[in-house]
Amino acid sequence: MPNFETERTILRPINVKDAADLKELFDSPDVTAYLRYDAYADLAEAEQAINDHFSDEKYVFGIEEKKSGKLIGFFEFHPEDKGAILTYALNQSYWGQGLMPEVGEIMVDYGFKQLGFDEFFAHYLRGLNDKSGRVMEKLGMHDDGEIQHVSQDGKEFSLGQYSLTKDEYLKR
Repeated sequence: MPNFETERTILRPINVKDAADLKELFDSPDVTAYLRYDAYADLAEAEQAINDHFSDEKYVFGIEEKKSGKLIGFFEFHPEDKGAILTYALNQSYWGQGLMPEVGEIMVDYGFKQLGFDEFFAHYLRGLNDKSGRVMEKLGMHDDGEIQHVSQDGKEFSLGQYSLTKDEYLKR
């Protein structure tokens, strides 16, 4: 797996040494509210998640803050047919600093040019996680609209989708 660098981050494999940082990321209800992952009960559970899922060096990248060496998030590709669904999360302490668009640009380029995906999709809960939608827009993705209704904590939300084809990306 190649490592990548942005101005402020290193994108690299996630390993068991990152378990405490990964647990911290998932301990935030504001982070897990938007993901299909739950908080980990303890460090051993975080280590198991790394071994079972997050150590996939082809499709999962840890986001390390350069200046501290701390794992502050992840970016992953979920292959589907010739495309992939993009999933990403960032430690809440780092929200609002423009890190996800910075990371996403490199990951989208890698996904199209090196992994050979033809299209990317990303989902978010409209009205609940609109900041994620703005990240998708900054990556050049376009809003496909609502793809389904979902219930969360007794409330109804619209699941929105953004997409970007390889042809659209290469024409930018």
